[in-house]
Amino acid sequence: MTMKRRTGRIATLACGAAVLPLLMAPSASAASWSSTIRDWVVGNESRHWDDEGSITVTFQGCDPRGLKSVGVRIWEDVSWNPDPKLGLRTFTQCTKPYPDNFSKGTWSGLGSGKYYFKIDSLSGANTLSVYKVYVR
Repeated sequence: MTMKRRTGRIATLACGAAVLPLLMAPSASAASWSSTIRDWVVGNESRHWDDEGSITVTFQGCDPRGLKSVGVRIWEDVSWNPDPKLGLRTFTQCTKPYPDNFSKGTWSGLGSGKYYFKIDSLSGANTLSVYKVYVR
């Protein structure tokens, strides 16, 4: 075997070894994140994430300030087209005292795509603050 051929094979193996962990690593944009919300109004939207199958959004500890309910709607991010809205869930429990201060909505049967949620409505308050938001 010539030196040139051996060097080429070594380079190919090294490149393959460097790329393999990247292919096996979980997607950094996969749905499973948490955050907070501070002083959102109707129309504010979350970050966008890749997902498929089902999405659950949970609010823990909404600042009551008169808040009675929050309308949360999932949207699909479609490039160069209007984003379709996929369903509205009304959260009413997150203003209750701990440990009952969780409101959760689940959207199922979703295809592979990029998604986000928006605050669709607020009842009893003009702004929304949430101690912890979980997306799974």
